[in-house]
Amino acid sequence: MAELKDIKAMRSGDTIVLHYKGETLNIQKASRSADFKRVEKLIEAGDVDGIITAFCDIKKMIETYTKDKLTVTDGVLVDRDGISIPPPIAKKLMQLKNANEDFLPLWRFWTKLKKNPSKNSVEQLYSFLEANHIPITNLGDFVVEKGVRQQSDGTLVDAHTGKFDNSIGMIVEMNRKDVVDDKNETCSAGLHVAAPAYVKECYGSSVIVECIVNPADVVSVPVDYKSQKMRVCRYQVVALAKKNSITTHVVKMEDLVALPKMEERRENQSDSNGTQTNTLMDLMKLTAKGIISHVRKLTGKRITLDPKNKAAIAKKAEQILHAAGKAELPMSAEGKKSEKKEAKEEKSKEIVLTGMKCSDVIAEVAKIIGKDEAEKLAGSDPRRGRFIAKVTPILLEKKYVVID
Repeated sequence: MAELKDIKAMRSGDTIVLHYKGETLNIQKASRSADFKRVEKLIEAGDVDGIITAFCDIKKMIETYTKDKLTVTDGVLVDRDGISIPPPIAKKLMQLKNANEDFLPLWRFWTKLKKNPSKNSVEQLYSFLEANHIPITNLGDFVVEKGVRQQSDGTLVDAHTGKFDNSIGMIVEMNRKDVVDDKNETCSAGLHVAAPAYVKECYGSSVIVECIVNPADVVSVPVDYKSQKMRVCRYQVVALAKKNSITTHVVKMEDLVALPKMEERRENQSDSNGTQTNTLMDLMKLTAKGIISHVRKLTGKRITLDPKNKAAIAKKAEQILHAAGKAELPMSAEGKKSEKKEAKEEKSKEIVLTGMKCSDVIAEVAKIIGKDEAEKLAGSDPRRGRFIAKVTPILLEKKYVVID
């Protein structure tokens, strides 16, 4: 049996550091939650042999993944496709690799970023994220914020034109060629998102949402606003922003998809008169059946829409409650019970589509949403990227995180 002196283990906050035979392994709770929990239990139990086994297992897993992915050519770090990796990303990748930390999120970020047709975006984006303390997700996207306004029907729209629906779960996009790519042109055409600090300063009294952006969809970072804003051609609204900015290096998609608790929203979100307008947001926390039951209990009216279309049901429910003068009532006991049951039963799962051709992607998604629905979304001329964009909100609602 091994003795404690054979391996050193230390936990500091959400990081566990293991040192064994001259090598160090850093296990971050945010990026390797299963490994973190495994080692945490072994440390609490004082199981030295178990800790050593876990060290070897995790180290082997990381080494297997990193094999042949990075090489140094003429002093420059290149990926397996022979593409030179921008210095800021290369530096961070090597830091993570040498520290035996999980660099999969950053690697996914790079594999998406290198598809961006803008040379400036490829070279400068990661430095922008680091300078503004913007985290990436475990899927390789990054998290920014946006100030929006709430219409009378509860829909969230962009603060500038009021034409783009920015409700939770919506994918907002426009043709890339219509987005101004000249960073010297300020306040110009494009979808605008920004660093949390900037948004909270400029839209502190508005509703603020968190958005995820694929690095490939960044078009330009204007030189004004202290380089805290950017123009993109596509983003997805995933949650209401919390009061404090995100500061961790990597965040999990399931942490973003979950809406803040009601008391947090009441503290942070209000209209210009200080009156709470959270009805639609409250309803979206329930299942489709929970919304229907909630409305019937309060008003006696039935909603006969397709149960699969939760967003449409929630909007219809908000209209019925508003007309009945019950728009500002808190959730019923049945609604709260349904909300708790949904949170308990539904856990985030992953659907991995990486490397699959279009027909295989459709077949894989069909296992979750049904063959007929998948084929309907694919259309007569299926395109892989377009199909994934269409099904992502549906899969998120079913608690599936898409990995592509």
